[in-house]
Amino acid sequence: MYNDNKNRKYLDSANLAYGESYKYISQISDLESRKRSLAVYYLNKGSLLSTLHPNDFNGQLSLYSKIILLTRNDIKYQEITAMTFNNIGSTYEMQDRIKDAEKYYMKAYDLIKQNGDIFTVNKLVVLRNLSRINENSGKLENSLAFERESLDVLKRDSQAQFDDNTKSLEIFYETEQKNQKIRELEKSKKLYNLIIVLSIFGSIFLIYIFYIKYRSHKQKAALLQVEQKLLKVQQDQLQKQTMFTTIQLDKKNGFINELKENLKGSQSQNIDRIFKDEQLSDDEFISLKNSIIDVHPDFFKALKELAQSKLTYLDMKYACYIYLNMDNQQIAKALKADPNTVRTTKYRLKKKFGLNKDEDLNNFIQNII
Repeated sequence: MYNDNKNRKYLDSANLAYGESYKYISQISDLESRKRSLAVYYLNKGSLLSTLHPNDFNGQLSLYSKIILLTRNDIKYQEITAMTFNNIGSTYEMQDRIKDAEKYYMKAYDLIKQNGDIFTVNKLVVLRNLSRINENSGKLENSLAFERESLDVLKRDSQAQFDDNTKSLEIFYETEQKNQKIRELEKSKKLYNLIIVLSIFGSIFLIYIFYIKYRSHKQKAALLQVEQKLLKVQQDQLQKQTMFTTIQLDKKNGFINELKENLKGSQSQNIDRIFKDEQLSDDEFISLKNSIIDVHPDFFKALKELAQSKLTYLDMKYACYIYLNMDNQQIAKALKADPNTVRTTKYRLKKKFGLNKDEDLNNFIQNII
C-alpha cells in the first residue's frame, strides 16, 4: 500500500526502532513496568505489521495473543485489552471473517462499558467499528444504535471539556475582580486558555484525520484483495488455456503420425510439410509464454535471476508448465516425452535453483511472483 520510497523508509526505520526498544524492555527489573511496556510494545508492533505486511494476519494475531496473555483479568490493563480485542477484530475483518470480527469488537465494547476512564477516541473507534460491521451485515438497527452511542460519547466528552473550560473562565473572572493589580497577568492567562481551547480542537482534528486514514487503509486493503482475486482468475484462465493447448497438440500430433503412416512407401513425400507440423509444439509454447508475460511480465526474468546456473530453452518450458500446476503426465503429454524423462529433467531443474531435497520445486516456481 505504501508505494513511495519515503514512506517505506520511515516505516522500516520504525520497525528497527521497535526491535531496539524490545531489547531495553527485557532489561526492566520492575515486573509491573516490564509487563505494561511489553503490552504496549506488542500492540504498536501489531499495528505497524498491519501496515508493513497487510496480509500477514497470523503474525498480527500472534502479537495480539501475547497481549491477552499478559493482561487477561487485570483491571489495570482494561484499556489495552479492549484495544487489543479491537485490533483482533480488524484483522479478522480484513480476512472477511465477519462473525469473528464482530465477536472481538463486542469483547472490546464490553470492556469500554465497564471502564469509564477509557479515552474517548478509543471508545469511538470501537463503537464505529461495530456500527460499520453491523451495517455491512444488514443489521441496520444495531448499526444505528452503536452510531447513536458514539455520538453520545462524543457529546459527553465535549460537554465535559466545555464544563472544564467554563469553570476555568469563572475562576479567571473571579480572580480579576479580586486582583485588579495583576491584570496584565490575567491577560496572559487568557492567552493560555485560548491555547488550551485550540489544543482541544487540534486534538479533535487529529482524531478525525486518524479516522480518515484508517478508512483509507481499509479501502486499500479491500482493493488489494480484489486485485488478488482477479489475479487468481487470470491464472485459472491461463491453466485452462494450457489444457486446451495440450488437447490441440494431441490432435496435431495425431495428424502428423497419421500423415507419416500414409506417406510410407510413397516416392513423393512432402518433407517440408512434415517438418512444419513438427514445429507446432514450439509455436504453441511461444503463444503460452506470451500469455504468461501478459499477466506476469517479470516471471521469466525472475526465473533467470534465481537460477544458480544458466537455464536452457527446455528448462524455461518446464518452469512454465510447472507454474501452471501441470503434473508429470500432463507435461509429458505436452512435450511428447516419457514421464521418467520429465522426472529426471525436473530433478536437474531443482538443482539449478539450488533447492535441497526437502524443498518442493512446484511450490518454489508457483510462488516466484
